[in-house]
Amino acid sequence: MYHTVGHLLKFIVTYQTAFWRDAGLSGEIVALTRPVVGDETEDEESQDARTTGHDKGVTANESTLGVVFDNCKEDELGLHPALVGLVGGCQAGHQSQMKEEDLKSQILADLARCLGEKATEPLDFVIKDWYKERWVGGCPSAFSSPGALTEYSKLSNKPLGRVHWAGTETSNVWKGYLDGAVASGYRVADEIINKHQEERTAMTAAHGQDDNKTV
Repeated sequence: MYHTVGHLLKFIVTYQTAFWRDAGLSGEIVALTRPVVGDETEDEESQDARTTGHDKGVTANESTLGVVFDNCKEDELGLHPALVGLVGGCQAGHQSQMKEEDLKSQILADLARCLGEKATEPLDFVIKDWYKERWVGGCPSAFSSPGALTEYSKLSNKPLGRVHWAGTETSNVWKGYLDGAVASGYRVADEIINKHQEERTAMTAAHGQDDNKTV
């Protein structure tokens, strides 16, 4: 049985204004291929480009966006316009091979195709490739080898003697996420408390039997 961690990139782009809102747009984008705008059509050569040449980064017709959402926050200082994007799977793998500045340029260009040229004028731009994090190795969660869940899922968090297993991948809910990690911590705490209570109850009962024999 083995777990393979997923591959996910996340980017956040901040702006002076939420220009997409001003244009009546939600800011939400789902794009596996390069966004097609207006009356543009895709020729056969462009279609072929999507499925070849992936060993050197994204192809000419592959989108760098994945999914994008409006990430504006508002506080006492006002509105903080931002877009957040999540790119996973093969798309993330291809983008990991690119230089960060080249990737940023392509992301901004793809955003501009969907939301307008103001998308190319960010205040700040941050990309996080979780696959390259030494102590994480991927994101957002791991997937198991075939048959692992049906055969061994009940063993993934079963105590072994005095050893109890915690961690997001051992959780019964939200595996791979912070919620899962917290839930597993509560579960292990309950296991240990219940174990100690059972031991104390057994010891008390044993002492009681010894006292009765003495009498």
